[in-house]
Amino acid sequence: MARSKMVMRLAALTSVFLSLLFMGILPAEAGRTKSPTGTAAVTQLKVYNSTSTAVDVWFNSENPFANNINVRQGGHKLPVRIPSNFTRGEKGVFTLPAGQTVTVDRTSGGDVLNGTITFDCIPVCPCGGSGQPPCPQLPGDFPLPTKLVNGVNQCEFALNTGFESVDISCVNGANSNTAMAVEGGTPVWKNNVTKQPVSRIQNGLVDVAKKIDMNCNAVGVFPFNATDCIQTPNPPCGQPFCFHTVRDCQLDRKGSGGTVTVIITGFEVL
Repeated sequence: MARSKMVMRLAALTSVFLSLLFMGILPAEAGRTKSPTGTAAVTQLKVYNSTSTAVDVWFNSENPFANNINVRQGGHKLPVRIPSNFTRGEKGVFTLPAGQTVTVDRTSGGDVLNGTITFDCIPVCPCGGSGQPPCPQLPGDFPLPTKLVNGVNQCEFALNTGFESVDISCVNGANSNTAMAVEGGTPVWKNNVTKQPVSRIQNGLVDVAKKIDMNCNAVGVFPFNATDCIQTPNPPCGQPFCFHTVRDCQLDRKGSGGTVTVIITGFEVL
């Protein structure tokens, strides 16, 4: 009798497994809220366009490369285009409609997401203005702005790595108003210095010509050219206008889970 029940149970499990395969769903995909080891929750990455127009979202990463990501809007998958000069697929762009949110994860290779997101342009220093170098242009149908007089800011993340971090970098300047909302997971995200919980970080204005930087005390944000938050050993785009007084330019935690949402709220930070 026991043997008969075991055979019936195996048959039922086999039937479920074959059904999942037929639908294109593997067991690992059926439980994406858990890591492959089953010991920690997976941190999800989302991108939200809160503006009234579609925006180009650039994914700049080497783990994974942009040619190894899925961008999903509900049951719909958005195409990720890779410019031909990024031969390894390290940069790619997708168009996010106004008011829409997408989830970004890997096609293969686990759950680690380590890279940056920029809007309407790849990361560059101030360019195209008086006395500034020309802004880079890409081959094919990948138009970039010809003037970025205040550079480009990046939303940076290292997720599902065991030791996670998020920040907004205005080291190269700022072309957009962005925020990062951090929700859920264990432990909660906190200010690295005060240890107070943080649910959102947001960058401010950078005006290179007027030497104005509104990110000097913004928690989770690196000011212009402030590569080390409180100092700059090797400024990439000129001289900084200010520093933080303490190292609170980045949020870190030893854990995972919950959601990190990169938000574009607009352009023209001036």
